[in-house]
Amino acid sequence: MSHAGGDERLKYGELLVIGYNGSLPGGNRGRQRSRMPLFRRPTANGVKPSLGGQAWQQEDSSQSGHSVSFGVPGHHPLVINYVQDDTTDMFQVGRSPEAPIDMVVSGRRQGDELGGVCTVSRFACRLICQRNPPHRARLYAAGFDTSNSIFLGEKAPKWQGSSGEMDALTTNGVLLMQAPNSGECAVWREVSVGGQVFPLSEMRSSRHPEALVRNETNELQDGSLIDLCGATLLWRSARESFSGSYLPYLKSHNTPPLSLATSSAGSASHLEACLTCGHVVQVQTVKRQEWTCCARTLQLGGSSDIGYSVAKSGQSDVCHGQYRSTDRCPTCQVQGNYSPLSLGCEAGLCVDDGPPTHAFVPCGHVCSGPTARFWATTGLPHGTQAFHAVCPFCGRQLTGEKGYVELCFDSEQ
Repeated sequence: MSHAGGDERLKYGELLVIGYNGSLPGGNRGRQRSRMPLFRRPTANGVKPSLGGQAWQQEDSSQSGHSVSFGVPGHHPLVINYVQDDTTDMFQVGRSPEAPIDMVVSGRRQGDELGGVCTVSRFACRLICQRNPPHRARLYAAGFDTSNSIFLGEKAPKWQGSSGEMDALTTNGVLLMQAPNSGECAVWREVSVGGQVFPLSEMRSSRHPEALVRNETNELQDGSLIDLCGATLLWRSARESFSGSYLPYLKSHNTPPLSLATSSAGSASHLEACLTCGHVVQVQTVKRQEWTCCARTLQLGGSSDIGYSVAKSGQSDVCHGQYRSTDRCPTCQVQGNYSPLSLGCEAGLCVDDGPPTHAFVPCGHVCSGPTARFWATTGLPHGTQAFHAVCPFCGRQLTGEKGYVELCFDSEQ
């Protein structure tokens, strides 16, 4: 297990919110942040169902113990009492800023349109981590509120198992995608309050779960994706942690591997790429809003320098960093849009340590080739039925033939 930044506490892993490039728009503060490390607690706070603790009874808010209540029409709720588990730690995620929530999520990806309704539950899910080796982490739907209770209303899908135990799905659902093995296709599953795994229903709000998937579990693996119906999280296990893209370079240099923006008296420049062919140009803006020929050297995290140049001048068509769709690449003359390039700085969202050679379309976030291919072929839930591939660094839906383009720094101009 790892110890981050000299912290002597044992670290189980980290949760990262998809769609944020290392920080929330207002900054990471307290329990509301884009990246949350989970450490072993000084005192265990995990809970587990009590043996023989299931009974039909009227809810009693004066009880201090944890409980899960299942609302049934015409009856008192069926309540399962939970007891302290000294071998586990519990962490909860949700929209509520109240004390039981360890990681507060906003419920809207950065790339979503403003004004959208937040659909993440106030107490969305909980993670149970083993305090002793091998420190497994498991995902469960729903979290305990300030009265240490989970209440599943009459509309929540619920059922009684063959042994008589009750279980349920939450109204909005908690979905899990495990990291695929080599040659396998990853699929989304739904996790119940009791931690069982089910295939997705035709509608996310379906009241009847599909058949139980018996050969899969709710144990999180490095790279597991968790969707809370409005926010998607990535689990990075401390056992499988790696340096992340660009990190070796950033440790040995005071500047990023891509010089994306420079400025001087009366002028400024930045890199942009044609999103059709991938050719990179450096755009220079001066006081008269002209852009001129320029030649610079770019270093991609390695020892070799790659030169590139731009051979075009005239009145600028720049408008908020975008060129008109009628523009043509000055290198190969293909028609296409341009986008400013920016680094995907959140290393935990990368799948390897490779150099930043590809850019997502249409946002222009730069990352390695394997990282671009992974996220372009991974559909994240959108609404009740749709799945969209998005840029992991900003949350914008990917477009174009592949969703990304390989960058080309032409040195022959």
